[in-house]
Amino acid sequence: MKIVLFTSSFPFGNGETFVENELSVISKYAEHVYLIPMNTYGSPRILDSSLNVTLINLESFETKTENGLLSALEKIIILLKEWKSGNTSIKNLRYDLRILRNAEFRSSQLLNWIGHIQKSEFVFYSYWFDEWATVLAILKMKNYINSFISRAHGYDLYFERHSRKQIPMRNFQIKYVDYVYPVSKNGYDYLTSKFSQYKSKFDLSHLGTVDSGIGTEPKSNLIHVVSCSAVKKVKRVEIIFDYVENTPGVYWTHLGGGDDFDELKSKVNNSSCKSRVTLKGNMSNVEVLEFLKKNSITCLINVSSSEGLPVSIMEAISFGIPVVATNVGGTSEIVNNKTGILLPSSPHRIEIQQGVKEIIQRVHEGSLNPKSIREFWMRHFNAEVAYKSFLAKVLTT
Repeated sequence: MKIVLFTSSFPFGNGETFVENELSVISKYAEHVYLIPMNTYGSPRILDSSLNVTLINLESFETKTENGLLSALEKIIILLKEWKSGNTSIKNLRYDLRILRNAEFRSSQLLNWIGHIQKSEFVFYSYWFDEWATVLAILKMKNYINSFISRAHGYDLYFERHSRKQIPMRNFQIKYVDYVYPVSKNGYDYLTSKFSQYKSKFDLSHLGTVDSGIGTEPKSNLIHVVSCSAVKKVKRVEIIFDYVENTPGVYWTHLGGGDDFDELKSKVNNSSCKSRVTLKGNMSNVEVLEFLKKNSITCLINVSSSEGLPVSIMEAISFGIPVVATNVGGTSEIVNNKTGILLPSSPHRIEIQQGVKEIIQRVHEGSLNPKSIREFWMRHFNAEVAYKSFLAKVLTT
């Protein structure tokens, strides 16, 4: 079976680096993987030549029809059903119509490409439960494809992550999708509570990370904490900065850039702790893994206000690095007494201080050690195990 994988931008831009983990496994077992990003700004990253993957740029395809795939009546019915279900309001209908029209345009481009393939031989797979899910729902509604599946992570799953407290076209997406695979148990429970009538369509499927071996043993005389995320509001990296600034002797390295990176950099440069802080900015997944493997790290800190299933935490524990993280989303499925410390969802710097101190103490006592942390990762979040299991589900449905 061949797989068509729809992403937000990967391999373009700097995001979705974790998609590579999945590609490294599924490309070995699928007949072929076609990769179709929604956004194609800049130049694509160079993928491993061993991957059985072809990049498709839909911008090179014209739309299939000038009039669109949906009639005016069909658009009205879709929007009215969204409104009737409570997933939108009268004042937001114009915005929803724009979302639907954009998806219709994409579906027409995609249909032009689908016309060159034998669709029965393909699995249509959206990595995010968002715009692509709407595009594919249109094509299924119009009988241009037989089925499609989607993962669901964080922002594409939790209504609370959105200013409207709603996700455009959610009911339409769920009606036509065949299976949704939330990446966390928390996400699965959330979906089933909101859409219990579609429970049979939902199935938990964890992400995983590649095995790069054990990391460097931490130095007992050095407190070096690391964070790895985009620098944006939901990640609350400024809380880690506050902790470091008010905790003498702690060294901090942040891996990742983002919208608020320059603001963070300015704060650090004007602080008394700037000699103890290193801001790495955007890094490739290979560079992140190399850093985590080769450096002495006391623990990884994650203080996000919302999460799906944090890949950065999986990567840390794969090297045997303990974790201090907020108890949000699916984080508690990775962070427990075997791998680190869970913080309240809105921690103060003092709680981070206490969490790091407890990590150091437990490592010293031997109740928390790299080998046992890594063993937990091997059992639950090893990419080879996780994605082979996922692929078995996908290819038999």
